[in-house]
Amino acid sequence: MPSLDISWVDVFTDRPFAGNPLAVVPEADALDSEQMQALAAELGLSETTFVLDGVSRLRIFTPKVELPLAGHPVIGTVVELGRLGLLAEGSHVFRTGAGETPVKLRDGVATMTQPDLRVHRELDPAVCASLLGLEPGDVTGRPVVCETAVPQGFAQVLDRDTLARVRPDLGAIERFDESAIGLAAWCEDGDGRIAMRFFAPQMGIAEDPATGSAAGALAALRVAEGGEPGAVTIRQGEHVGRPSTIHVEVGGEAGRPEGVRVSGTAVPVLRATLDPAVLSGG
Repeated sequence: MPSLDISWVDVFTDRPFAGNPLAVVPEADALDSEQMQALAAELGLSETTFVLDGVSRLRIFTPKVELPLAGHPVIGTVVELGRLGLLAEGSHVFRTGAGETPVKLRDGVATMTQPDLRVHRELDPAVCASLLGLEPGDVTGRPVVCETAVPQGFAQVLDRDTLARVRPDLGAIERFDESAIGLAAWCEDGDGRIAMRFFAPQMGIAEDPATGSAAGALAALRVAEGGEPGAVTIRQGEHVGRPSTIHVEVGGEAGRPEGVRVSGTAVPVLRATLDPAVLSGG
């Protein structure tokens, strides 16, 4: 087995040691699924992306499971492949576990188009409040499980002060819904801005610094519930010391979102080479 180069990048930020860390393995065809999962667990980041078949297919692993699609791994991988000279600027399509995922790279900014919004079920507001360590009156609106990539729970809270008071019951969140990979708490934060926190113990992630799949789903959900389409900026990660900025644009019309596009940047932190003996059992 040849040695493997691994890139470590911080995603949804323009400076190192902020945003959401990501490992990218550009030429991972020699690895099988078990080895990919073992490497992702060893690295311990929210996600590790394995690039296959040249630069045409992606597999994404958390420390515990493989995901069909996720936002920050796609964004970070596209930016890093461009920086390494392995992906030209312009439009491309990756094959992922969720099918074909269109992406665009321009001037160091990556944009991914996510699948259309699907709303699966409503959640009990009082239960969501308990999961988040809040009072029932702190949760407003209609919590739901929905997705533009993978199912996630979304519970709107009153304001940023309430968001800061969230003390998640991670054990209960891990069990609250068999299909959802985590629970987002979010609030409006002024014109075109949203603040969000995301908890995913199901995937081995206590609190995620930046969740592109949740950002896309949340922006589309607001439009589905009557909000105007257009651009929104989602801030995440400040409560774990890794502030992140996610840009989302949703097309369509109020009540009928379409064309969910998530954009962001990434910065390199380090590169490493994995000794082939590690994965060959030598």
